[in-house]
Amino acid sequence: MSMDILFWAFLASYVIHIVDETTMNGGFIRWFQASFWPTYSARMNFWFNGGAVLHLYWTIRQMNLSPGLVTSVIYWIMGYFFVRYGLLGGQIASTDFWIGTLLGVLTVGAFLTFVPTVVIPKLIRSRMQRATP
Repeated sequence: MSMDILFWAFLASYVIHIVDETTMNGGFIRWFQASFWPTYSARMNFWFNGGAVLHLYWTIRQMNLSPGLVTSVIYWIMGYFFVRYGLLGGQIASTDFWIGTLLGVLTVGAFLTFVPTVVIPKLIRSRMQRATP
């Protein structure tokens, strides 16, 4: 399998994922507003959407469907293809693959656990303190 095909398949899966987040269970923005950040907007979502979303963790933690969970399965499939045809197929150097994987896991993991649980509550408290005379 060509790496070009994997690249375009990953892009297609991301587009499908965005459609899923927009339509499932009221959409990601409404879910995020209700769950974490009442003033979260579509513009903010556009900029935050650059990072992958760890939906399963929040679905389990909140016992509520996290929009995007359904299509995140596509990412697991794409991950398999990258390992099977990229790493094991010799098209991606082992060192590059594992460094990229480690950096990706650390970045996404930190962003999706630290931001909603520490940064956003701190921003909300700060905003509420400024609003209170």
